[in-house]
Amino acid sequence: MKYQSPLLGALVALVGVVFLVPYITLQLTGIQILLQIAGYGTIDSVLAAGLAFGLIVAFVLVSGLRGAAWASLIKDALVLGAVLFAGIVLRGSGQA
Repeated sequence: MKYQSPLLGALVALVGVVFLVPYITLQLTGIQILLQIAGYGTIDSVLAAGLAFGLIVAFVLVSGLRGAAWASLIKDALVLGAVLFAGIVLRGSGQA
């Protein structure tokens, strides 16, 4: 038991759920918009968002929230690296 008080443990769990709901909503809305744009309307974005939600839940159940946070950190570092690489390449090609 992490907390000596069951009431405090319940409060922490409730706050965690309350703050995770907007994050999950943001992620699922983002994947719906991405699939609408990339799929040119051929992909059912609601079904894809449902599948994405299932995958997110499965990943968090297997790895925990800490695993999801590490995956996000690695993804963000890769995106930053790609943006820096693209910026360097584009700046270098503009000077030639």
